[in-house]
Amino acid sequence: HLSELDLVFDTTFVDIQPYLFTISFSLDGPQNLSVGLAMRRLIKDAFGTSL
Repeated sequence: HLSELDLVFDTTFVDIQPYLFTISFSLDGPQNLSVGLAMRRLIKDAFGTSL
């Protein structure tokens, strides 16, 4: 129900598009990533570009 939407989501932001980002996880175990490599991977996943 749309009347109950603000009970689940914060509806005070009028210009937010929540489905632009993906949340993923891996079951392969821990990975030791440098901060730079992690940021590159985050940007690549978020914007679909290759660095």
